Amino acid sequence: MANRAFVDDTTSAPPPPDIYRPIQTSDGYVVGPIAQDRQFTAMCKVVGREDLLFDLRFATAPLRFAVMNDLVAELETRTRGFTGEELLKLLRETRDVAISPVNSMCDFFDDPQARYNGTIFTINDPETGLIRQVKSMANLLGSSPPKAAGTEAGEQSRELLELGFTQSSSWWGEKIATHK
Repeated sequence: MANRAFVDDTTSAPPPPDIYRPIQTSDGYVVGPIAQDRQFTAMCKVVGREDLLFDLRFATAPLRFAVMNDLVAELETRTRGFTGEELLKLLRETRDVAISPVNSMCDFFDDPQARYNGTIFTINDPETGLIRQVKSMANLLGSSPPKAAGTEAGEQSRELLELGFTQSSSWWGEKIATHK
C-alpha cells in the first residue's frame, strides 16, 4: 500500500502492483518481498515450486513486479500446505527472504515487538474505561502518547486562556472562546 500513499488523483496510470502481497498459509498469512532473484529463488525452493524458476513470466525481477498477483497465486498452491510458523522458519533459515506473519488485531496487540517499540499504549476514558491504542506513525522525538482520553469541548478553556491564548491569538482561541 505504500506505493499508493501519494498518488495524484489526476494520474491516469494505475498504481504499480503491491510487491508486499500477503501470501496465504494454512492458518493465516505471511508477507515479505519476493521479487528479487535470491528472494524468489529461496521462496520457490522452500515451497517446492522450483518449476517457477523456469517460467518465463517470472524470469526477471521487473517481470515479477509486473505479474506479482500471478506469482503469488502460483506460490499459494503450495504455501497453503504450511502453517505460517513453519513457512517463516524455513524462509528465515535461507537468510534470503525477510518475511513476517500478518497479525490479526489481537495478535498485534500481543506482539512482543509492538510492545517493546511502544507502538501500543493505553488511555483511560472516563466513559468507556481503558482503551488500547496504536501510536501514530508520525512520532515526534521525545513525544509520548496521551495518558487519558481527549477532553470535552471547552473543558480546558480556562487553563489555555491563562497560558495567554485569546480569541484573536489563534484558531484555538476562536474555538475556546465559543466554548466558555
